[in-house]
Amino acid sequence: KPQTSRTFFSNYLPPQVCNLLDFTSISVLKDSFVDAKMRVHLSDLLYQIQLKEPGQYLYIYILFEHKSYADEMVALQLLRYMVTIWHHSQKKGKKLIGILPIVFYHGEKAWQAPTNFQALIDAPPALREYMPEFRYHLCNISQIEDEDIKGDAELKAALFSMKYVPRKDIKEKLDTIFRSVLDIEAEETLMAMTEAMLAYLPAAKTKLTI
Repeated sequence: KPQTSRTFFSNYLPPQVCNLLDFTSISVLKDSFVDAKMRVHLSDLLYQIQLKEPGQYLYIYILFEHKSYADEMVALQLLRYMVTIWHHSQKKGKKLIGILPIVFYHGEKAWQAPTNFQALIDAPPALREYMPEFRYHLCNISQIEDEDIKGDAELKAALFSMKYVPRKDIKEKLDTIFRSVLDIEAEETLMAMTEAMLAYLPAAKTKLTI
């Protein structure tokens, strides 16, 4: 949902990035760039947003990492997906649209994978200028304290569920999760989110049942 997406980006992207973006222009591009065999562990979303500078746009690509541990090669996966996005969106005679890569992680184990792509490369410093270089923004929801989880009620409900779904104490956290759901004011949205939670939580390899 555009409003929930705007709330997420405005709260979890660096302020210097947010200052460049026109959040009223955000739209979701539906193509997924994750290979079918990897969709058990990864899912993704691609957004297009206009910059405050007239005529300029940005892609925001979110890779959701559903493993319980940090994949050290996630930056290589991101590079492959970014090149695919540019290939699909390339227009003759036009410059490529910038991509802001984000990794969303909610595993219990600490994230230790490098966020800088060149950390994966074994090469002398004199050669590195000839090799790709980028950094991704890490949103590690498992390391954010409950009181610091921000956003509207719908976003907070989703983030709480993703934070606690891999944990062994999830039964004790159901009160926190569903209290955030009950804060949703619109009845239709409240019912839809409740149904989504009842489907998601038992299916996500937890000890919960319907």
